[in-house]
Amino acid sequence: MYPHQKEALRTKQRFAVWVWHRKARKTTTSLEKLNIEAHLNKGVYWYVSPSHTLAKETIWKDPEMIQRIIRPELIDRKNEVELTIYYKCGSVLSIIGADRPDLIRGPNPKGVVLDEFSVMKPDVWGAVIQPIMRANTDAWCWFLFTPKGKNHAHTVFHYGEQGLREWRSWRLPASKSGVFI
Repeated sequence: MYPHQKEALRTKQRFAVWVWHRKARKTTTSLEKLNIEAHLNKGVYWYVSPSHTLAKETIWKDPEMIQRIIRPELIDRKNEVELTIYYKCGSVLSIIGADRPDLIRGPNPKGVVLDEFSVMKPDVWGAVIQPIMRANTDAWCWFLFTPKGKNHAHTVFHYGEQGLREWRSWRLPASKSGVFI
């Protein structure tokens, strides 16, 4: 792991906004976070991608993701249709597409990762995830993206810059990550 990944995993803020360059290992780091939290705190966890197809291709089918990060001996069973992992400890990790925000419902997750948040519909956070977070003050959410102009992701990034207690925002350009030498 690179130093920026380790630092991300140590963050204590409830809402973390990572604006990292492409290939900075945002997705890998977020899956590590979900996996760690699933073992520390039994509950439901969501990894949310802009679309179901992208989630399946990026997370489920890529041998560098789920298969490498979550050791098989920790898994009770997997449901390929639902893109869900059931851990032996009782936690559940669901891989979800955000292409239809109204369908992102269900149990209140303890942790959510919104990967490529800048290309998601604003309702994913505003109308679906944010109300869940307000109802469960122990829940956390990570926002991961590369910039796409001044949209809803730009707005969320500024919450951490404003010094709000529960928020942290972090920008990581390629020149500082050490990923590309």
